[in-house]
Amino acid sequence: MNEPVRILVVEDNPGDFRLIERQLARDGMVSRCRRVADLATLTDALATESWDAVLSDYNLPGMDFGEVLTLVQKRDPNLPLVLVSGSVGEERAVGLLKLGAWDFVLKENLGRLVSAVEHGLREAAERHARREAEAALRDSEEKYRTLVEGLKTEYFFYRHDTDGHFTYISPSVTGILGYSPEEFSTHVTAYMTDSPVNRDVAHYTAQSLQGIQPPVYEVEILHRDGSIHRLEVLESPVFDADGKVVAVEGLARDITKRKQAERIQNLSREVLEILNGDGELADSISRILAAVKEGLGCDAVGIRVQEGEDFPYLSQRGFSHDFMLKENSLLVRDAKGGVCREADGTPRLECTCGLVLKGRAGPANPLLTPGGSFWTNDSLASDGLPAEKDPRLHPRDECSHQGYASVALVPIRGKQRILGIMQLNARRKGQFSAEMVAALEEMACHIGETLVRKRAEEALAASERRYRTLFEGGGEGIVVVDAEDQRLLYANLAACRLLGYEREDLLGREVTDICAMGELTGILGRDLRRRNIRAEEVPCRRKDGSVIHVDVSTAPIEFDGRRCVVGFLADVSERRRMAAEKEKLEDQLRQTQKLEAVGSLAGGVAHDFNNLLTGIKGYTELVLDDLAPDCAGREDMEGILDLVNRATDLTRQLLIFSRRQPLRAETLDLNEVVRDQLKMLGRLLRENIRVDFLPDPALGLVEADPGQIGQILMNLAINARDAMPQGGRLLIETSNVDQVVSATTEGGVRNAGAHVLLAVSDEGCGMSKETLERIFEPFFTTKEVGKGTGLGLATVHGIVRQHGGDIRVYSEPGNGTTFRIYLPRVAGGPRTMPEMPAKEAIVPGSGTILLVEDEPSVRLVLARWLGKWGYTVHQAGSPDEAEEVAARIHGPLDLLLTDVVMPGRSGFDLYDSLSAARPGLKAVFMSGYTEESVKWRGSVGEGLLFLEKPIDMENLADCLRQILSGERNGGR
Repeated sequence: MNEPVRILVVEDNPGDFRLIERQLARDGMVSRCRRVADLATLTDALATESWDAVLSDYNLPGMDFGEVLTLVQKRDPNLPLVLVSGSVGEERAVGLLKLGAWDFVLKENLGRLVSAVEHGLREAAERHARREAEAALRDSEEKYRTLVEGLKTEYFFYRHDTDGHFTYISPSVTGILGYSPEEFSTHVTAYMTDSPVNRDVAHYTAQSLQGIQPPVYEVEILHRDGSIHRLEVLESPVFDADGKVVAVEGLARDITKRKQAERIQNLSREVLEILNGDGELADSISRILAAVKEGLGCDAVGIRVQEGEDFPYLSQRGFSHDFMLKENSLLVRDAKGGVCREADGTPRLECTCGLVLKGRAGPANPLLTPGGSFWTNDSLASDGLPAEKDPRLHPRDECSHQGYASVALVPIRGKQRILGIMQLNARRKGQFSAEMVAALEEMACHIGETLVRKRAEEALAASERRYRTLFEGGGEGIVVVDAEDQRLLYANLAACRLLGYEREDLLGREVTDICAMGELTGILGRDLRRRNIRAEEVPCRRKDGSVIHVDVSTAPIEFDGRRCVVGFLADVSERRRMAAEKEKLEDQLRQTQKLEAVGSLAGGVAHDFNNLLTGIKGYTELVLDDLAPDCAGREDMEGILDLVNRATDLTRQLLIFSRRQPLRAETLDLNEVVRDQLKMLGRLLRENIRVDFLPDPALGLVEADPGQIGQILMNLAINARDAMPQGGRLLIETSNVDQVVSATTEGGVRNAGAHVLLAVSDEGCGMSKETLERIFEPFFTTKEVGKGTGLGLATVHGIVRQHGGDIRVYSEPGNGTTFRIYLPRVAGGPRTMPEMPAKEAIVPGSGTILLVEDEPSVRLVLARWLGKWGYTVHQAGSPDEAEEVAARIHGPLDLLLTDVVMPGRSGFDLYDSLSAARPGLKAVFMSGYTEESVKWRGSVGEGLLFLEKPIDMENLADCLRQILSGERNGGR
């Protein structure tokens, strides 16, 4: 049974002493410890007892570590003394190591304590062995050989002849290099590697063969298991009695672990320097991997860091592209690509990496070190092992497949959790040791801490960049105002542009300098305990004195150590303009809807009114036709007929206003139309009103209805007459206008391009702004009750719009009024209108007519006229009745005379139904709702007949005669 290691602990804190005892026991060291807390007790303990090692704190009451070091060295220079402290810095610790301390262990990381003690014990044994060996060599070769062969240390003795063949090797070589003396007794260079370390071995051997004592040198030898060991060699030439060199003897010491410790120590120092540098995280990790790969002689190294649920490589050096494709992800996925999960819901991770990342170190998992690392110097042994016998979780064995014999996976920890893995791969065996892995664990902890810190720093820097981008690059103005003196401490570029200042000129100003009405001062200076204060459309004064309106949102902040308010300013001037424009458009829409509603009403009234007028006119003409020319009642009946015609004109105005009167457009010269109307205007106007016409001799042509243009002139002339009760001048002008862009009464641009202008001006009383805004409203009039219908200007507006034109009005009270009407100009010459033939006497006709009309009065009067003209008439009040009547007509049916708008079906539908049974049936359609005329003309070809109500009987008789005689076509 091993004897316990006797350890003297110089520590004034009993709690720390118990932690040291517990750590030694936890790491498997059987020890007997004694605590001393002052210099006297320490002196007594060293004098009265034998100790294997001394552990000492740095800060001790009544003494310092230097006194402890001096006392221990004086007692026994070869007694290992390890500094165990949590307060001494790295620089001081290095200085103490130079003064004679054997090692240094932080109290926060006692995991290295056993390693440090064991290292000290080995070093003490080495020193003791060296002394013993040197003494034995001095005594005699035999004694030296006996001593060396009996040592259980890192030494072995050898002798080779002048040809380099071993003639003797001590048995201890087996424990060091794995070979038996017999296996190793070949040429001296047989087991050397091609390392640069061995390049001077031949030179040193030559020196020995020349009788020269070479210096102590190092050599790398291949171990039986494939690993590489570093030996420190002390050689001496062997002379015969004649002084001739006959052999070379040497003492070789295995310093592999020491060299590893030195490499780890140097590497740790380099890694710490990198981690404490100012470089970015990615660059720091890359430099660390380069240092680890070079310092530990690995073929490939990498660092995995968590990203979401996976742990891809953050950086790597030495792994092939194929390896990265296979190994980058650790997530176990099902057949559909989904992530497989453990019972606790965490993602399942593949490979031995997954085992390390889960952090399940302990007796239940012997593959991991107490620090949670996995390492092997021969991964090839597990290659091909059945999954049920492999103790790792979900192994992929890609490292062994790629030929990496030595593999170390060290967890990177930060804030009490595993952040990732540091992976080290080497193709040769024996690359790692427990001491190296323990050192790598400590290094990985530093990496983890730095990883957390630098990621936080980079996240903060990114956040600051985003903040600056949002603050400076946003379109919203942002200002910071001192809550006490109301001065601007900061303003972003948007705020400077908004207020028209350079930043240097704006900062330092008081809020009152940019607030037009003082409202902003109150908003930015309110109780700082209130948050998210908002005010809308606050007026602000720009540097140039102009006023803009902004929405303001504020919140209290601390800025450069001051209590401040941050204000967000959004320019709403455009929004205000758009709101005003929207309100205007809504008013215009309401006006348009009003016009449309009145128009629909007018169209409906016209339909019914025209039916009534047809009946009145028909009956009146029947009476007139029967009265003798000198009959006393004839004048009365002609008066009734005149009233009917005037009512017809009124109905036509309603239809023109509602734009339901179909255009009879022609290519016109407005000058000619005006000249034709001048005579009629002379009859309308009083003698005290002079009419002047100024035509443009080069006036372009327009596509217009001459009757409706005449209606415009008549309505405007009547308005001018009423505006000049004392007389005056009425001026009519025409001219060509190019590139007209006009805002209509509905708003917005209506037309642009070449137009013809018709201007009508008077010297009357003029109109106020309020009246101008309403002049085109239907039934709006400023005249007395009974002296105006309010349809005159509404009719003018309707005609202009129906012609695709535009109208503007200029008027001021007392300064007259000018109406400017723009009609699109067209190319070509004016059409010549055929002369109207003189009226002929009605010629009696013959044939059978089916008369369909739902209005009884109209139907009866038309039936009487048709009968009077000699036609056989069959009557019906609806399409259904008409079909029944038609079915009872056994002889020919020559013509269908039908209303268009009727209950159930239209006259068009009736004609289609009857003409299917009677091919060639002729028809004349009638309607008092002239929109039907538009529909009818748009749905059939030229040559079909449509009569508008009220019906002119002479026109009807003439049409029927021509259709039935074949002079004109009628039908659908």
